Amino acid sequence: RLRAQWGADVHTPVVLYVGRLAAEKNVALAFQAWERARALCPETRMVVVGDGPLRAGLQRRWPQACFMGTLRGPALARAYASADVFAFPSLSETFGNVTLEAMASGLCTVAFKAAAAGVLIEDGRNGRVVPPEQPDAFLDAVCQACTALPSLGPLRAEARQRARMSDWNEVMRRFAGHLQDLVHQREVGHARDTCLV
Repeated sequence: RLRAQWGADVHTPVVLYVGRLAAEKNVALAFQAWERARALCPETRMVVVGDGPLRAGLQRRWPQACFMGTLRGPALARAYASADVFAFPSLSETFGNVTLEAMASGLCTVAFKAAAAGVLIEDGRNGRVVPPEQPDAFLDAVCQACTALPSLGPLRAEARQRARMSDWNEVMRRFAGHLQDLVHQREVGHARDTCLV
């Protein structure tokens, strides 16, 4: 039903952006990716969840996009579950929960290889990541995902599987491992310095 509200049927590619509509999120690049995808597949829809200082300008520039405003809880989960491709062009994330949420929803996430995306996504296996200095590669990856929806089943299943592995126990285990590595490196360095003296 939600896809129908967006003007999409089961075959229509739906690109989703979730996040603050602010300059530091690089959100205009998601819209540019949608424009490029529409050149190949004109029925492609763009859905935007979030609010912020750029919203009015974005709505004026791209009036065909569906702006949902801020969503939480089940409404947000339905938006994720009803889309196909998650376009996340931010370069200013510390972690980026939305990346994990999109993957948990089985979306093909397209992002820059930084922050959470750099940790969670293996390019071509469970999503698409491109180098941060290559915005054209981001545009191309969104287009490729939109035009290859029928073949993305395995990638989307891998995304869900990777998200399931990201519970707090696993996060804390990895963090503890990083701390142990740092302690070991310091001990080895200290031992080496002692030998040199």
